[in-house]
Amino acid sequence: MTNEEVEVIINEVFPGLTLYYRDTDLSQEIIKQYKKGSVLLEPAFTDCSYLGGYPTGNIRFLIASSKAADIGKVQPEVMKYGMMVLNAGAFFKVLDLYEIDGCTQILLLHIPSHTVDFFKITNSNLEHTVIDKCRALFEKRMTDSIIEILTTDDWKLRVDFPIGISKEGKNYFEEM
Repeated sequence: MTNEEVEVIINEVFPGLTLYYRDTDLSQEIIKQYKKGSVLLEPAFTDCSYLGGYPTGNIRFLIASSKAADIGKVQPEVMKYGMMVLNAGAFFKVLDLYEIDGCTQILLLHIPSHTVDFFKITNSNLEHTVIDKCRALFEKRMTDSIIEILTTDDWKLRVDFPIGISKEGKNYFEEM
C-alpha cells in the first residue's frame, strides 16, 4: 500500500470523529470476546447517544465515528435520548478496553468496509491519540451524574445487546 493510499484512508476515517455512547450489561463470557485490535461487523443498525454521563451498565461502548446519523431529526420522539444511528453492516475496530471500578469501556472505531484489511494490520499514532483521549474522558465520566433518560426501559431495550457479537458469543465478522 502506498503512502498516498494510506493517507486517503486516514483522511476518510479520522477527520470529524465524534464520540457516541452505548451502555449495557454484558456477561463476562461476552466481554472476553472483545479483543484489542480485532475487527467487528454489526449486522443490525447501531443505536447510540451523544449524551455522556456516568455509565448505566457494566459496559460502555464508546464509538468513534464520523458517519453517525442524527435520527432525532427524522424521528422527534427519540431526540430526548440524543439518539444517533450507524447503518446496518457497520465495521468497527476494537481500539481499547479500559476498566474502572467494575465498568469496562470498549472503544470502537467505526471504519468503512473497504478499509477493514488495512485496519486489521495497522496501529497508527492517531489510534493511540484517540485511545489516550478516550481513557481520560472515561475517567471524567466516572465522576459525572447518570443521565436519567438513558436509564429508561425504552432506551435500555434499544441498546441491550453487544455490538458485533451475538448474545451467544459468536463474532459476526468471523462468521462471514
